[in-house]
Amino acid sequence: MAVTRHLALWACALSVTTTASAYEDTGRPGPDGIWKVCSPAWAFPQLDDAALTADEAWRVEKYLGRAACSSSTPIICHICAGLAERSDGASNAPATCPLRKGDNPIDSLLQQTTGQVSACAQATKGVVTLHKYYGELSCLLEAYSRATPLVVLPPSLQWRFRFGDETMAMKGAYLTKARKVGTRDQAVLLPINTHRHARDLRPLQRITEHKLPTFLAREKCAMWRGVTTGQLPAYQAYEARVNGRDSDVKKYANVPLNTRVELVTRFGHTKSVAGIRLDVGFSQVSAGAGAASKGLLRDYVKPRATVADQARCKYQLSNEGNDVSTGLKWQLYTDSVVVMPPPTMETWVLEGSLEPFVHYVPVQRDWSDLEARLAWAEAHPAAAANISANARAHVLKTLGASAASERRVVMAVLRGYRQALACAQSA
Repeated sequence: MAVTRHLALWACALSVTTTASAYEDTGRPGPDGIWKVCSPAWAFPQLDDAALTADEAWRVEKYLGRAACSSSTPIICHICAGLAERSDGASNAPATCPLRKGDNPIDSLLQQTTGQVSACAQATKGVVTLHKYYGELSCLLEAYSRATPLVVLPPSLQWRFRFGDETMAMKGAYLTKARKVGTRDQAVLLPINTHRHARDLRPLQRITEHKLPTFLAREKCAMWRGVTTGQLPAYQAYEARVNGRDSDVKKYANVPLNTRVELVTRFGHTKSVAGIRLDVGFSQVSAGAGAASKGLLRDYVKPRATVADQARCKYQLSNEGNDVSTGLKWQLYTDSVVVMPPPTMETWVLEGSLEPFVHYVPVQRDWSDLEARLAWAEAHPAAAANISANARAHVLKTLGASAASERRVVMAVLRGYRQALACAQSA
């Protein structure tokens, strides 16, 4: 039986063409690099269906979140009547990109077939960010369609997905790169936008980490750099406070704190706290912060700091922006201790599963207890070093899997998403 099954799978694998617009992984480290992304090799069905390991199953459950479905009728079967029809699936279905010239679908809920996603990956080549989103999603969906019987995955199937930093809850199950921690909707995480979120992590793994001393031997300093993103009304609230406009202070009284504004305006001119050299500032004030805020925040702008500059410090300060902190991946991975407010959003690295005093040292969202937290870490070096080790282990658990392991996880997540759709249809 096993021999027959493998021969059938092998025959199907040989029938697959290589015309799919798989995401090109150019300019990235080789197969041993951290955070594997979809590659042309993913387009071929695997010849073994190894069961998920405990760590892989844990990740799949977390990525699916509330979209997980315990349907008694499995959506995917590896040996069934449709096996002989296994082929290119939706990737070869004639399709055109439904986007019109000038469309900007970032942060919107989209519904497209695998063929349409593939067509949009080609059509958006002149729009860098959108093309990269579509390129990665196309690779993942086409790999899944090629490994799935057509009787289960018709070319007409429309995937629901969202690109961008938006984390607002939406109806039904959908695929996204970021969501709110503890969200009540059925947002399913996928590893897209990796070109942005992995860009500092990989150089750190390949070069910087080999030149850095261990945590206890690092410089007694803490740094942060970032752009003025996040809760934009908070910049207007800051402006109102500084200018003493009582009416506007009341107007913005219920605006959520922007941790970037709080950290920089509180400590931007502070040289040290708890015996730790402090260096925090905005690397750039964006237009979104408003003209008046830009003038007020100009004194908090400091020269950009490279990953190597920051990684020399024992402590890394982290702030969320429009969604998660882009640099948190490398900060957790390096042998420093991350100090940050508890995460409110999560991506493929599962920031929502990080635990205070286990993976990072927590602070209030206004950073008012930073001095006390750094003093605690300095007084408990063994505990701080353990936090650093746990943080690194978390990154390796979520982003350091082998290519085969990562493919199994992604395929299982897409399978779970399909099950969620089937459950919704049968309800």
